[in-house]
Amino acid sequence: IAPLAARAYDVPVYMIGYQASLIALGIIVALVFAGNLSSRWGATRVNQAGLVLLGLGAAALSVPSLLTVVPASAAIGMGYGALTPSASHVLVRFTPAHRRNVVFSFKQSGVPLGGAIAALLMPVIAVAAGWQWPLWLVAVAALVMATVIERWRARWDDDRQPATPLAANPLRAVGMIWQRPRLRLM
Repeated sequence: IAPLAARAYDVPVYMIGYQASLIALGIIVALVFAGNLSSRWGATRVNQAGLVLLGLGAAALSVPSLLTVVPASAAIGMGYGALTPSASHVLVRFTPAHRRNVVFSFKQSGVPLGGAIAALLMPVIAVAAGWQWPLWLVAVAALVMATVIERWRARWDDDRQPATPLAANPLRAVGMIWQRPRLRLM
């Protein structure tokens, strides 16, 4: 999609690297906060927020304006970054212990498989229908999924703890590693 979008944005194709960096920055920001947010608001609500951010970001990227690239890319990154911790929280709670390895294996292999399928289909759609269509499809799929999982939110989020602080201390884990010699070696 990048060459077609770059032409619409009137920028060189290599600029997609900057856009990808903004997405990565959004992922990092989300990963710092998502664990606490899942405890505070509930993992399903955080997953829904992630899907909405991802969907709105994808839709906003379909508008060929440099003013939309930064917030849209950050939204996509933060949305995507929120999905893994929140989904893992729900899976750990509701998957029987003897099936966790299989379920998490499907989860961990399903994400790259979905990415590979998207990488194969999205360029075909972009060439056939226009570069915005793959973005709109992602947006619609994310927003539909956010709506569908609302059905189970009350049950899946019954362990939330509203008093949990919004921000985790991102350096706490690093401190724990340095305090334990065996972990330092790893």
